[in-house]
Parts: sequence; C-alpha cells; structure tokens
Amino acid sequence: MSPKFLSIQILSMLSNTDLLSKIIIIILTGFSLFSWALIFGKVFKIISINSRTDNFLKVFWSGENVHDIYQKYKDNITCPTVSVFSEVMKDIEGLVNTKDNVSVRIRI
Repeated sequence: MSPKFLSIQILSMLSNTDLLSKIIIIILTGFSLFSWALIFGKVFKIISINSRTDNFLKVFWSGENVHDIYQKYKDNITCPTVSVFSEVMKDIEGLVNTKDNVSVRIRI
C-alpha cells in the first residue's frame, strides 16, 4: 500500500461518514493538537528553567560573596533554586538583624 493510496482511502472514509462522526473527529483532532501544544510548552519551560538554574549555580559556586549574590538575585527570581536561596537569605538576614539573638549572629 502506497502512502498516496492510504491518504485517498482515509479521505474517502471521512467523506462517507455522517455529520456527527465528522464533528467528533474534528473535536478529537483539536484536543489532540491542544494537548501536544501543552506538552511542548512544558518541555520548553523545563529546558528554560534548567538553563537558568545552571547559570545561577555557576554564580553561586563561583566563590562570590553570598550577600552579593543575594543582592543581585533578590528581585530577579528566575527559577526555583533562586527562590529558595532568596528565602533562606531573607531568614538569615532577619536572624542576624535581631538584637535578641546574639548567639545566632555569632554562629552565622
């Protein structure tokens, strides 16, 4: 069977169906295309997040001062890793800036 024969056979099969079948095929095709669009969108988003995470980790492990890294990224949360880092640094700053926790400041 050649591809041309198969496409003609599919077209003739679709032309011989009733209206309800054609509507169902159109709806299923639409949902299929929508699903694939979502899948590819998520894949590209994961690739982007992985890339941004790798960039942040290179900066983080470069030996740069952690406080300077925090200042650079605190308003530019680009990935989950930066979000966790920023939240931890906020907590540490809060502990260091309290006057009652002298022992915490000494440990940090």
